[in-house]
Amino acid sequence: MDAHAPTELRPDVSLVPRGDHLYVCASTGTLRVPVRVPTPGTGSEAVRADAVPERVVSGLRSRGLAHQQGQSIHPLYGETTALRAGRPVAVTPQGLGGEVSALLERAGVPTVPDDRTSPVAVAVLPLSLPEEQLVRRVASALEAGTPMVTYLDTPTRLFHATLRPPHTPCPVCVVRRLRANHIWQPIADLPLTVLFGASDSGGWPSTAVASGLLAHEVLTLLGPGTPHEGADETAESGKTPEDEITQGRVRLTEIEHGSLARTRHDLFHLPGCPACAAHAVPPRREDQPTEIDNTLSWERMRGTVDTLTGMVLRLLVDEQDDALGKATYARTAGMTKTHWFSPVTAEARGGAVKNDPVTARVCAVGETLERYAAGVYDPESLVRASTTALGGEAVDPRTLPLGSAAEYARHTRLAPCDPDAEIDWVRGRSLLTGHTRYVPACAVYLPYRFPPGHRAWYDPISTGLAAGGSYHHAVHGGLMEAVERDASVIFWENRLVLPTLDLDGLPEGPTRRIVEHMRGQGVTVTAKDLTTDLGIPVVGVRFLRQTERRPVVTHSARADLDPHAALLGALEEGCLGWAGARLWQENLDAGEAIPEPGKVLTTLKDFSLFYWAPHRLAHLAFWDEGPLRPVAARRPSPGLPADVTEAVRRLAARGHEAVAVDITPIDVAECGVTVVRTVVPGLCPITLRSDFHRRGGPRVFQAPLAMGVRDTALTEAQLNPLPLPFL
Repeated sequence: MDAHAPTELRPDVSLVPRGDHLYVCASTGTLRVPVRVPTPGTGSEAVRADAVPERVVSGLRSRGLAHQQGQSIHPLYGETTALRAGRPVAVTPQGLGGEVSALLERAGVPTVPDDRTSPVAVAVLPLSLPEEQLVRRVASALEAGTPMVTYLDTPTRLFHATLRPPHTPCPVCVVRRLRANHIWQPIADLPLTVLFGASDSGGWPSTAVASGLLAHEVLTLLGPGTPHEGADETAESGKTPEDEITQGRVRLTEIEHGSLARTRHDLFHLPGCPACAAHAVPPRREDQPTEIDNTLSWERMRGTVDTLTGMVLRLLVDEQDDALGKATYARTAGMTKTHWFSPVTAEARGGAVKNDPVTARVCAVGETLERYAAGVYDPESLVRASTTALGGEAVDPRTLPLGSAAEYARHTRLAPCDPDAEIDWVRGRSLLTGHTRYVPACAVYLPYRFPPGHRAWYDPISTGLAAGGSYHHAVHGGLMEAVERDASVIFWENRLVLPTLDLDGLPEGPTRRIVEHMRGQGVTVTAKDLTTDLGIPVVGVRFLRQTERRPVVTHSARADLDPHAALLGALEEGCLGWAGARLWQENLDAGEAIPEPGKVLTTLKDFSLFYWAPHRLAHLAFWDEGPLRPVAARRPSPGLPADVTEAVRRLAARGHEAVAVDITPIDVAECGVTVVRTVVPGLCPITLRSDFHRRGGPRVFQAPLAMGVRDTALTEAQLNPLPLPFL
């Protein structure tokens, strides 16, 4: 710009002298400049641009508040001459597109039909286009780096987002997520215009509002910068901690035409998106924290709770529940249907009872995300080979362990492992050596489909699956769960007499508070030290209350290197089971039956309800045996990486190599969560079938000897035939 050319102020700008300062008043804010300007004698308080010093004029020009005479500058969009000089905007002409095109043309911005015959500055297209067309348009946008203003217009609402794939999700990501979250899946494949009630409302005001908003979005993209760059320099940003965390996150904006109220929905890349997955890059992990700040984790995760675009549809929270020791009960409701981008539908549910309300939310959503991640995989990315062919890099499936010969003889639906049969594998890493280890896909994903013609070895379950605020956080959770379940199985199957923990001498804190509140409701709280030869503390907890109709009993367990953390975790997990027991009692009172002895149990509920029959309490008698001992001394944590190293060391000392498989989908990574399946070959697994215990490994028989609580190993026929209540 010629510094000596005549200068005009932007139409919304006025220069008002007051004392020793000049106030620059504009629609975008007010500036105060320390300069004295004579007041004009015309009676008007405003002055012209040529009445102020050149340095002030130069500053006004640099901020876009003044311009060369003959130009036109809008306070939001900048110079219209600059807009005219740019490339045209491509607009899909049908429906709302025609209105948007007309508005842009009137603003001096050329538009062309969305045919991609020439380079364009921005593409405006409806989400309601057929998916194959959206895929083609995304491919063009990826090649040219073109931003995309996408929208879906209905007579009552407008949805729109500005997307820049692959740095943001693409329109196909958005459409498939909307379908996956639709409440009525039988019709979720209908055209989007039908599914959301979209229609051409013609000349109604809602059409004008929608087209104006979209034109505004395009002009903002073409403009010089943020619309408030002329605001008062002394004004505070007004950003919240959440804004700072999520400032780079793209959102789908929903505008309700009746009130013009805005709702913003966070958008995440779709795993395996047919349009942009090959180009999208998961967020790079920052330095791994040694401790997790759950408040920060929640701010990163909370955007995933959204009925329209989230991976978690709803979160229900009961603060300070009296029946649960004044703890907070959080649980998710509804499930996104992963079959829109995965061969299976994940059982993505979760719940948690925690002393801290924020931690309860983090754990409930985290558990849902881990189940979601376990149901998202690409069959083409798996390695198809036999155990024999992979050799030493393979985790031998027989060490998981699998069923015994007697169990397979009774179950023709299942089959023992054939090391020469080709199966699917997932690449993992040994936590002991760092070397590559291949893990059977059925031990990683849940649910999982075995290759055609291959009978399953067992029904997959979630042991070792964990979400965390960092890689080490997730690995630690998976390791502790594998150890916890191993100890529970050994205790139960062998009916071991183990120490009972003295809960009367607990120090003040959440652990004591839960025990006292539960006892205050007439609940007998029993805690057992289930620690095995692995040397990692495990605590089992039983809640038992006698009612007029039946006993109400739940079981839980938790492992942790710190015995006090294990006890608190087991109590909190017990409270979660107790929360479910309240609903089960109502169902039983309404006529639902407790499972009969001959019924094959396949649900968490049935495994627990089995022991609600009064005559079956005798099966739990060995719980009440064993010496009374105080809880062991606390073990301060030196940090998550060190805790993982120590747990791996203790496992290796007993001959067990831990293997981790990172299965974090891109959308879960984008909300700051890592999901890992940690597998420890040789440890005892639990199952969700009461007639198939997976007794094919030696540990369930030999561990009591290594613990020094048995002199002779039991035979398979002598093991506890009753269903395991620890779930």
